Amino acid sequence: MNQQGPKPRDDRPSTTDADALDTLKRLLFEPEQKDLEQLRQRIDDLPLRAQDVSQVLPDAVQLQLRQGDALISALEAPVAECLHRSVQADPHSLADALFPVMGPAIRRAIAESLRGIVDALNKALEHSLSPRGIAWRIEAMRAGVPFSAVVLRHTLIYRVEQVFLIQPGSGLLMQHVADPTALDRDADAVSAMLTAIEDFVKDAFVAGGEGTLDTVDVGEHTVLLLHGPYALMACVIRGMPPPDLRQRLMGILEDVHEKFAAAIKAFDGDSDSLLAVQPELRRCLVSEERETDKRPRRAFLWWLLAFVVLLLSWFGYQAWDEQRAASERRGREAALLQQLESRPGVVVTRVDRTDGRLHIEGLRDPLAPPLDELVAGSGLAADAVTFNWRPYQDLSPPFALRRAQRILAPPPTVNLRLGADGVLLAEGVPDARWIERARLLAPAIPGINAFDDSRLTDRDSYLLQQARAMIDPPEGVTLRVKDGWIMLEGDAPLDWKQRLSILPLEQLPGFAGLDDKALVVRESRRLDTLVAEVDKVSIGFPNGIDPDPGQLAGMSSLADSLREIQHLAERLQRPFKVVVTGRTDAVGTPQYNRQLAAARARRLVDLLVGEGLPASLFLIETAVPKRGRGVPELASRRADVHIRFLSPEGDTQGGSG
Repeated sequence: MNQQGPKPRDDRPSTTDADALDTLKRLLFEPEQKDLEQLRQRIDDLPLRAQDVSQVLPDAVQLQLRQGDALISALEAPVAECLHRSVQADPHSLADALFPVMGPAIRRAIAESLRGIVDALNKALEHSLSPRGIAWRIEAMRAGVPFSAVVLRHTLIYRVEQVFLIQPGSGLLMQHVADPTALDRDADAVSAMLTAIEDFVKDAFVAGGEGTLDTVDVGEHTVLLLHGPYALMACVIRGMPPPDLRQRLMGILEDVHEKFAAAIKAFDGDSDSLLAVQPELRRCLVSEERETDKRPRRAFLWWLLAFVVLLLSWFGYQAWDEQRAASERRGREAALLQQLESRPGVVVTRVDRTDGRLHIEGLRDPLAPPLDELVAGSGLAADAVTFNWRPYQDLSPPFALRRAQRILAPPPTVNLRLGADGVLLAEGVPDARWIERARLLAPAIPGINAFDDSRLTDRDSYLLQQARAMIDPPEGVTLRVKDGWIMLEGDAPLDWKQRLSILPLEQLPGFAGLDDKALVVRESRRLDTLVAEVDKVSIGFPNGIDPDPGQLAGMSSLADSLREIQHLAERLQRPFKVVVTGRTDAVGTPQYNRQLAAARARRLVDLLVGEGLPASLFLIETAVPKRGRGVPELASRRADVHIRFLSPEGDTQGGSG
């Protein structure tokens, strides 16, 4: 008999168990699953969600407004952007929608503003031009307050400046009206503050919280608090109100309750629902001023009228004077323009008057005369006229000739003139280089058609011709001219040379100077020849002081040469001396030889004086050699003759013995 062990356990549910579990889930959760499916479909259906939001949106907005300003802050930017886009897309539709509201509001605001301005202007005119008004103006300046405030302080008895209609308990502002001249304050803040003050007074000073606050004094202002069944009216009054003012204001508050009781009771914070109350509240804006005596002002008005007449006369005179000055200025400007148009070398192309200045534009030749004297002579101020010239070249004959003189720069010896056919004529004595330069540049000058140099003479040729006629050079002298210099060469007599120095050669056109370095004077040459011959003369003394007999025959010829030298030197103004030098050999003592040499020189001088020559013409010198071996030398026993020209001071060269 076979034994089998236990079978393994299978924990998986069978098919029958799974079906049973699903059936159980369906029985337990089917309603909730249907609700979840419907909710999912409702969330995914956008039109259905929008319909649901639309049903609760009004209540949600009102609830949020009661809780704070978060909704207003959130909607402020989107609403502003929507309005901005709507205006850009179609401004007419928004204007048409606002027209019924904006028209009356704008007209009312303009009317109120004009009424306030007119009242303020009337008061200012009434008081500012009177002596009392002047005193008040000084008071305003010293106090540092507006003049209108000082006028109000002295003339106003009282004035109701602002009226607040406040909801009791909540302190919400129902409506607010104010005088145009009153200071603008935050009406909601004032309303809340007054309610808080009243509550504080009730709690602090009234037993059981019963009673009301009727009056609040704040500086120059008094606040009257008028209590009604459904509204509190606070009137801000400047000055001292009369006793019956409270009764009058209370009557207005009663009228407001009578006419608008339902609207006041239903007030929920929207002040626009009570706009109709404003006309009733404006009845409270009353005032009263002090009476002023106008009789003393009649004389002042006459003085004021006289002052106004004088002021108008002064303004009239100023206007007339300005018109007269403007007319004179226009006349001067017209005269200046006429002179400019007639001025050669100037072409006016545009004239403009801006900023009280005359701006002139045009063309002006650089060679035209300056225009400063025209402006100075016109009577206009130097800074009243401005010029803007562009350079150009005037081709008329005067400017063409002036331009040629400026470019060619002729020397004083040349004259330029312009012919009718535009040919530049030149006459005179220029140098050759100027002629070549003029021939090259003249045809290129604007306004010059041709250059005629047929009347020009080369300066050197002309000067040579004139100098030859004036100088009259003798035979042997040549004359030539180069660059204005007169050059002399050759052999000329002294008389002609002396006459040459006094000739007015500087008067010759183109004369630059006289060069006579190569000119030799005949007398000077003869003098040099004779001097050379005399310097070679030597007379021998064989024994003692007696000259060589063979040389005594030539003594007369030597004397003739000295006389001719003396004559020529006097004419040439060249003073001289005849130096006779005695010489000896080395035999003997130096003292003896010096005496012997001097005796030989005196012997020769005596012989020449005997020929008719003056003794003052001679100088005696000695030349003694040093003591030697004592060998006799016949050639050393002589006397030499030498011509020595004196210095300009007359001193001689060397000494005498």
